[in-house]
Amino acid sequence: MAVTIAMAVWLLLISARGYWYDRKTGDIIQNGNVFVDTKPGGADIILDGKMQRDKSASRLVLPGGHQYSLQLKLTGYREWNRTFSLEGGTVERITYPLLLPNIMTPTDIKTYETAPGLATQSLDRRWVLVQQPGQPYSFDLYDLRNPKNPAVKLTIPAAIITDPAKLSTLKVIEWADDNRHLLIERSFEGAHEYLIIDTSSIAGSLNVNTSLTVSPTDVRLRNKKFDQVYIYDSAGGLLRTGDLKSRTISAAILTKVLAFKAYGSDLLLYVTADSTTAGTNASNGEMRM
Repeated sequence: MAVTIAMAVWLLLISARGYWYDRKTGDIIQNGNVFVDTKPGGADIILDGKMQRDKSASRLVLPGGHQYSLQLKLTGYREWNRTFSLEGGTVERITYPLLLPNIMTPTDIKTYETAPGLATQSLDRRWVLVQQPGQPYSFDLYDLRNPKNPAVKLTIPAAIITDPAKLSTLKVIEWADDNRHLLIERSFEGAHEYLIIDTSSIAGSLNVNTSLTVSPTDVRLRNKKFDQVYIYDSAGGLLRTGDLKSRTISAAILTKVLAFKAYGSDLLLYVTADSTTAGTNASNGEMRM
């Protein structure tokens, strides 16, 4: 009797911790959790060929240490498939599937008389920013999650633009990972400057050149953060970092750089005329390649 009670208590304890006992194999297996959601919701969830009782959005408790085949089906939409691995005690979130209709019917949201000079989409594909023809500093911002809503009108503040009356062109460099800010290069009469545009609060936009008191050859976001940048000056090949919150700029982290590409917060691929050795530059943590 004591042994039976002890076994029952033991089984209850391991069950509470997400473990279960496989009577066929004698193995103790730990479960994992899988959250499945779709847009639109209500899709059938098929796991390893077996229809699940619940539809999306749902939480599935599954034995860990396995690879699973997932299918999502919804009438009128294309089937969505993925294979994933699940370890015991972990959580897998499959909450991003966008189910596409079987029949795609395009709809004009707005028609422009001439082709816009600039159009760009955020990293999460939600926001589309379109320059209004003939108005270099005015834009339409579309929310693709709510396509029936009218575009939001945005105008870059004249206070952050150097000589706004001069003929200029704008070029998108990259979006920040908050899907709200983007870095734009403005070229005008042989000069150029870099602007951080805040699409959620346009008044919060700023000029990198004037904020850091620099005249860079190139600017790139550092680790896709809107307030952290790499500042490059082709004269001497100087590469520095800038903090737009504190409005400070570092000493040169690299010199004699001819071209560069940033990866994350501390990895750089760059071309140099200097016969430097590959490896880590211990003085600043940047990677030489």
